[in-house]
Amino acid sequence: MELSGIWPMVLPFFAGFLISSNLPASTRTGSLMKALTALPFGFAIVSLLSFLTLIISSKLTYSYAFDGALSLAAAIYLSKRKSSLSGHSISENNSIYYLIPMFIVLSLVTVIFIQNLRLNPHGGWDAWSIWNLRAKFLFKNEAFWKDAFSSHILWSHPDYPLLLPLTVSRWWKYTDGHSVTVAQTTAFIFTFSTLILLFNSISYFKGTIQGGASVLVMAMAFTYLKSGTMQYADIPIGFFFLAASVFIVIKDTSINENKKKFLVLCGLSLGFAAWTKNEGLLFIACFLLARFVTMSLAGKLREFLRELPFIFAAMAPVIVFLIMFKLKIAPPNDIISSVGSETYGKIIDIGRYKTIFKSFLSMCIPYGETNFGFSFLAAIMFLVISGVTPVRKYYIPSVFLLLTVVFILTGYFFVFVVTPHDLNWQLGTALERLFCQVLPLAVFTVFLLSASVAERKIY
Repeated sequence: MELSGIWPMVLPFFAGFLISSNLPASTRTGSLMKALTALPFGFAIVSLLSFLTLIISSKLTYSYAFDGALSLAAAIYLSKRKSSLSGHSISENNSIYYLIPMFIVLSLVTVIFIQNLRLNPHGGWDAWSIWNLRAKFLFKNEAFWKDAFSSHILWSHPDYPLLLPLTVSRWWKYTDGHSVTVAQTTAFIFTFSTLILLFNSISYFKGTIQGGASVLVMAMAFTYLKSGTMQYADIPIGFFFLAASVFIVIKDTSINENKKKFLVLCGLSLGFAAWTKNEGLLFIACFLLARFVTMSLAGKLREFLRELPFIFAAMAPVIVFLIMFKLKIAPPNDIISSVGSETYGKIIDIGRYKTIFKSFLSMCIPYGETNFGFSFLAAIMFLVISGVTPVRKYYIPSVFLLLTVVFILTGYFFVFVVTPHDLNWQLGTALERLFCQVLPLAVFTVFLLSASVAERKIY
């Protein structure tokens, strides 16, 4: 690959590593694990800078100046700082052997990607009709870039946020071409980084046995890996769901005195989720509601109120860009704009609830390759066998994350209730992808709640 093809990854890496370097590290490969999760954060940052250059100048190429300055500043800062969270009390002898399942799974992911990309080089429907279509508009028509959000192409959901299209179009600008390998590589990076983030985080909190098992559970959801190859934005948004949750758990369980930093990083991840897909805004609401309920029940309402300013301050810059896009450029959302007199009839229609419930249930029953049943069953069996953790500091974050998963799935449920589109068509085309968004967080929650080998020996 030519230098121009590598450069679009080098620059976001330094910016993203400012965030990922704060992730936990439990093994001798901890620094590598942090580095492997840097690019998704970097892509989010440079996509915001790209949007800023479009607003100011209508020239995506001018983002080079922002990229260079940011990367230089990040490199200088990283060279002078020490790594945080480089170790944990829970460890195992010969832990390197428990890395083997992770390498097997990552090899499997690579094989699946190569196989599916040969069959679908342009990805699935959403990839080429929404995300890559928008990227081509932004790449080829800088002077008329707002045409990408015309109401004449409402079928392509022009109200969707821009993290993925701007990541791809910016890369194309560097290489002066729109090769399909750019979108393919971006999809692989997000899928790969999500698995690495899950493994590294669970290994830090629970040990590498649990870390390897969590990745194996993810691999049992073949439809999740396949969705990654389809270049859907549901995998990237799932990465940020997981990242925000990891940072808040670090804040709750770490003895590190600088806990405010993790609230800021959590807020940034929440903002990046909203900048990826519309569901990110729903996730923010569910995340904060679950946090409020959990902290209130635990008698920590004041602590929750002290957390909010840091989370909101970190989200604010991203949300400002999103509001600017939604109000000034994007057409109205199809679901929100359809709310009217017919909505009440849908809300009281019991048949719709039964149909949606059956579809949700089908995603949890182990059969075939198009659901998450085997992952769901394996995670529950692991929790039953290992037992619930005896470490009290994990109780509040585990309950909080469980409530977050329940709230976000409930939110998705009611979106289907009021959808203006044919219900069966909407369930058939969207439900599987929505579960992909939540799966990494759900697996993280189960394994955080489980008792590790070391915990069972100590307590």
